[in-house]
Parts: sequence; C-alpha cells; structure tokens
Amino acid sequence: MALYERAYLNLGVNSGPMGLCWLNARSRDLTFKIITAAPQTTKASMRHYGFEIGKSLPFATPYQRWVWENDDLDVIEREFAAMAARIDRGA
Repeated sequence: MALYERAYLNLGVNSGPMGLCWLNARSRDLTFKIITAAPQTTKASMRHYGFEIGKSLPFATPYQRWVWENDDLDVIEREFAAMAARIDRGA
C-alpha cells in the first residue's frame, strides 16, 4: 500500500490489486476497463452491485477515477494527461 501511496499515479484495470487504491484516499489512480466479459463485471452485474455506470466510486477523491473505456493507448494517454494536469495544479 505504501508503494501505491508514493506513486505519482497508479494505472490499472478492474482487478483485485486496484481495489487497494480505491479504498485508500491517499492513493491517486486511474482504473480502466471497468466492464468486461467476466460475470462479475458486466453492466448488469455492476448495476446489481450498486455501481453507477460511467461514474467513479461515490467516495473517490478528485485523484481517483474509474475510466469506463478499454485500456487502449489513446485512452490511457488522454486520461493520464488530464489527471496529471489535475495533480500538478493541486485541484
């Protein structure tokens, strides 16, 4: 967890290790590929669990974001640049 906290920005896909970031307000993170073919991460499952499609977790900080797109290079670059700008301006 200390490594996640010390990182400038953590990037990952919807998986167990990223769960540590989601639950730690001192972590800055982008999580991609929220919806997958796995039974636990279909749109129907996510709604069933109470997640709002297209939104980050309700308790997420301004530096924690769920990106509801695949982890394609153009998406990663766009989201990284936007979050880096937010981090660097301290907002």
